[in-house]
Amino acid sequence: MAKGLLLVFSEPGKLVPEEEFHDWYEGEHIPLRLPIPEFLDAIRYKAVDSETPTWAALYAISDTDIFSKDAYTRLRANRSEREGALVKKLSILDRRCYDLLSDTGAAPGKATMVIVTNSQTPAPANVEAFNKWYEEEHTPLLSKVPGWVRTRRYILTDAVRNGVDAGEYQIPTHLAIHEWESSAAFDTPEYKAALNTKWRDEDQAGGIDAKERRVWGLYKTFKEDTSA
Repeated sequence: MAKGLLLVFSEPGKLVPEEEFHDWYEGEHIPLRLPIPEFLDAIRYKAVDSETPTWAALYAISDTDIFSKDAYTRLRANRSEREGALVKKLSILDRRCYDLLSDTGAAPGKATMVIVTNSQTPAPANVEAFNKWYEEEHTPLLSKVPGWVRTRRYILTDAVRNGVDAGEYQIPTHLAIHEWESSAAFDTPEYKAALNTKWRDEDQAGGIDAKERRVWGLYKTFKEDTSA
């Protein structure tokens, strides 16, 4: 079972041609990670919301202790000359590690066509109420929307954001990944109802210190997690 997640947002920017960026990411970066047993899958998505970063890579992780073990840390410590030079020129390279909080069900068996990454940082006094609302109302309502596949929730454990255009940015602590068969779900009455409840309004009023919502379409699958 995937107990964790490595989520990487990236933007090649003006200094790295997109063809070179993809050749590095798919020809060197991902292949070096796939043999590590703790990496259960590797899936790339492209933004469909006209925002940047444009690219996202998701890796389901069976044991997040791998992030501190030599099998993983040496990949960053011993980068190739090509990777070292390219990474310094990227507009954004935003790497986030998470522990799983909850999962509505087993992996669907194939990569989902559309995902929403919804990140928020509830105010300290609002964390318990935020989690209660998410688990007891929000996710159950989303599960009734035609085209919903599953929802996974995570807590941030580590984050590194670099890049020539990275700047200062507050990465939210609580991540939810909602998987959908297509973006048509966003136009349904059930979806709109899930976003318009009294409890939701009360939760947001309780204090949210940071928000980030992105919508992604499937780009390419390299390895798929079929574990429960």
